[in-house]
Amino acid sequence: MLSEEQIKVIREVIEELEAIDLTVYRDAEKAVVEGHINDAKTAINAATTLAGVESALETAKTAIALVKTDANLDAEELDAAKNAAYDDIDEAADPSDYQTEEQTALVNIINKAKADINEATTIAQVESLLNAALEDIDALWTTQDYIDKAAKDLADAKTAAKAELDTYLDKANYREAQHADIDAAI
Repeated sequence: MLSEEQIKVIREVIEELEAIDLTVYRDAEKAVVEGHINDAKTAINAATTLAGVESALETAKTAIALVKTDANLDAEELDAAKNAAYDDIDEAADPSDYQTEEQTALVNIINKAKADINEATTIAQVESLLNAALEDIDALWTTQDYIDKAAKDLADAKTAAKAELDTYLDKANYREAQHADIDAAI
């Protein structure tokens, strides 16, 4: 049989357990904490010594300390989002696809984006910074872009020159024998 002093200690221990702030946990974690509290209450009520009560309390406290709070989970999710963003930025472009000037710009974009993402405090900020960096990277011209532009400019210049030559001279003003030479020149 427990003494009045032991019963008082048990009540205090149960009150301590019931005073745990469950609002700092998400629903799933809250249910786990409540389970630990209920298990501890059961063990405390079944205890026949103060040592058993203290042991049940310590076991519950240890188990509850391992349950992640909403803030813990938010921090983990933010870290995961940041790491994914770093990977996305690293995989967004191959520096060897760019000319020297664009390589420098690419490195600057990547470094700034990573620094900004590191300072982000929300997942929404991380996503926004990632998207902005990817847009900046996409705006850089690759070596192939320059080659394609030069080829297009050359084709456009040829077409324009041919059109000018076609309007520049009228083959009707030349003899039939000269038409082949004019066609070859144009």
